[in-house]
Amino acid sequence: TLKIYNGVTLLDSKSKNVAIYALPVADFAVEDTCLGSPAEFVNNSTSEDGDIVGYVWNFGDGEGELIETPSHIYPDGGVFEVSLTVESYYGCVSTVTNVVSVFQLPDATIFTEFTEYCEGDPITLSVDDQYQSAIWGCSNPNVILPVDDDWFIITVQGTPVGTWLFEATVFEINNSQLGQGATVCKDNTEIEITVHPTPTLVTTVDETPVTIGAEVQLEVMSTNSTLADFVWTPLDNMNDPFVISPLV
Repeated sequence: TLKIYNGVTLLDSKSKNVAIYALPVADFAVEDTCLGSPAEFVNNSTSEDGDIVGYVWNFGDGEGELIETPSHIYPDGGVFEVSLTVESYYGCVSTVTNVVSVFQLPDATIFTEFTEYCEGDPITLSVDDQYQSAIWGCSNPNVILPVDDDWFIITVQGTPVGTWLFEATVFEINNSQLGQGATVCKDNTEIEITVHPTPTLVTTVDETPVTIGAEVQLEVMSTNSTLADFVWTPLDNMNDPFVISPLV
């Protein structure tokens, strides 16, 4: 109300209503996440006077959004300060800030002495044991994986001949800096293992007597077409003990 006086005499007055609108309440929730997985933001903002018509998100890594409920994949691990600014229909503005932790993934690299084995050889595979647990798998369903308390190293027996993929998944439990509970991050990888068949040899004996000093050629047959090395014994009077058919 505005009143105009001449001395003590009221000359005129004018009254108008002024609306004071409540500020909106900016609020959101987000759970910690793992690198490569989206952080899901749950918008809990409210407004007593007029609908919320504007949202401005700042994810703390130089990126942002203007939608109500976004998700965001962070390029790096770390703790990021996230802010949300909301605007009501009447132009009233409110801002809230929260943080989200993005945890690095564990490393599921598989270690093994060889990637090629002979039939019947035990295959030993391992992963880094700094994590909480590991799970193994194989592309051949007939391969029996050992059941052991220590899953960070396994020795597989009786793997069939062929090329198979062995898979390891490791899990790491990360505790939130804000008491939000634990976040489990996992990583998995595969390694190709080839199991070669044991070479088979068939020898024949020629019992025909020979004269002392005469040459005899030793013969051997195999179903394997990839035989590479040969070693004959004893070496006495043999021209070459490292070929498939030496002369004695």
